[in-house]
Amino acid sequence: VNTLRALFAGIVPDAALPQKGLLPDELREGATFSNSVLSQMGSENATEARESAVFSLAAEATKSLDKLMGCQAKDAAAEPGCVDSLLEKFGLQAWRRPLTNDEKSSLKTLFSDARKDLDFSASVGTLVGAMLQSPQFLFRLQEGAGDAVEGVGKRLSDYEMASSLSYTLWNSM
Repeated sequence: VNTLRALFAGIVPDAALPQKGLLPDELREGATFSNSVLSQMGSENATEARESAVFSLAAEATKSLDKLMGCQAKDAAAEPGCVDSLLEKFGLQAWRRPLTNDEKSSLKTLFSDARKDLDFSASVGTLVGAMLQSPQFLFRLQEGAGDAVEGVGKRLSDYEMASSLSYTLWNSM
């Protein structure tokens, strides 16, 4: 909830930002998050609550497309550039790192597929909702940077270190 509030602050009205208790709490063991695989699988209810929350928030955010995307798609020719802008800016914030070219390509395909049946705003909402349900948003994935050192592994990338510190200090992005 803290991450969603930070991500959409200034884009949606404060009253539309998610409130504590909107999503089920993550399972914990004592004061720390559970590291049990079974506890991290999630329940059907939690998944449905998350899906409902993120698509409601995405729909609210698309009411201010210029703030969300950083540009205005006044015609069909401008749409690809605005989607690129969204993936650069929003993607960096939501996934806490720059998107890879393959990720951008997959997300552009999702947008194009949605655009066949939906208007521009709803297609953007679909794209944003999908990004907020992806593992890259839901989890702080740590792939590391550079070559692995035997017995040590890889060091965290700059984005991974910043994200780790941010969540440790502020419990948000």
